[in-house]
Amino acid sequence: MDVSGATFRREQRLAIRIVVSIAAVLCLIGLPLILSGELRLRLAHELGLAPGEGLPRIAGADDLIDLLVAPVTMRDPTTGRPVRALVALYIARKDANGVTLEDLNADRQVRVPIDDYDHVAAAPDAGAVLFVKGDSSAKPEAFLVTVASGDVTPLPPGQRRPQRPGDWETPVWENIAVECNAASPGLTYLACLDPPEAAHYLAGDWEIRVQAYGDFRLQQPVYRGRGFLPIAGWTVDERALYFQNEFGIWRVDVSSDIFAGA
Repeated sequence: MDVSGATFRREQRLAIRIVVSIAAVLCLIGLPLILSGELRLRLAHELGLAPGEGLPRIAGADDLIDLLVAPVTMRDPTTGRPVRALVALYIARKDANGVTLEDLNADRQVRVPIDDYDHVAAAPDAGAVLFVKGDSSAKPEAFLVTVASGDVTPLPPGQRRPQRPGDWETPVWENIAVECNAASPGLTYLACLDPPEAAHYLAGDWEIRVQAYGDFRLQQPVYRGRGFLPIAGWTVDERALYFQNEFGIWRVDVSSDIFAGA
């Protein structure tokens, strides 16, 4: 009997079993990571491979909560060209008692006496916001909120638009997409998102970053996310950037040293 041959075959079978066992364990660990984008992103955040670990999510995936952002046209002080600033105004929460607006630029809440809205528009300077329920119905309910004071003014019965200058037909959400042109109100920063065709992330679908206005070399990634591209807006004092997609609302606190080490 060839003892050495039998020993070799036993060792070969043992090695095959070990390899198969290791492969099975790797499949058990790796398959969920391959199939679950959420798990991959969570792991990337925890390991520091993607920005955003610890960033406060101030609202979850709730269809009854909206981040309301208004576009405002500014002028570049150097070139004079028009620049689109995105101003974060409110977080709107709907319930049976009405719409509650959390003012993102003042310590107050504003109550609008409608339980829903299907049209929201803003004044050109974001100084007033129009809320309409039943915009296409015979009996619309419309209210104008003055941002500086928080005053809520009902429009006359049946009136859908206020009689004051501005484009009250275009909803606010039609001109708030973020590419790399979402300026802060004081033209200090830009919020930037890579277009989907330029993003090739192993974990996550998009990444939002803060860039110095006028200097693309100064930029800081702040969050890697998944799902639809978010909308975003800046507070008036430029100290915070809010953004939202179908998974929630987040806030990035911004300070003068955000580019330290960038």
